[in-house]
Amino acid sequence: MDNNFEDAHLQELLSKSKKEMPFRDFEENLMLEIYKENERNRAIIKNIKLSWFFFAFGFTSAIALTSVFSQFNESILGLSPDKIVLPIQLFLSLIFLFLLEKLIKISFLKNH
Repeated sequence: MDNNFEDAHLQELLSKSKKEMPFRDFEENLMLEIYKENERNRAIIKNIKLSWFFFAFGFTSAIALTSVFSQFNESILGLSPDKIVLPIQLFLSLIFLFLLEKLIKISFLKNH
């Protein structure tokens, strides 16, 4: 008999602990928000991968163009190719470091 009293008391306590939903489609809206957040995260990851690809493509293209340009023997606007290539390489190196830093920061953020 004592066991039945405990069961009834436990059922009463559990029935009081039920939480009413704020509105009927609360669960559906919550699941939709979770789905949208998941899709946003996938899009961010895809864009980061594309950024790395285009970063590598641009970097190799810049190296190829500067090496081809440095092999020219003709002067351009009265300047030798060596004097033109050095500032271009310095500029590209600064851009490379800046973009590399940004890509590393974005790639290793824990928010996406």
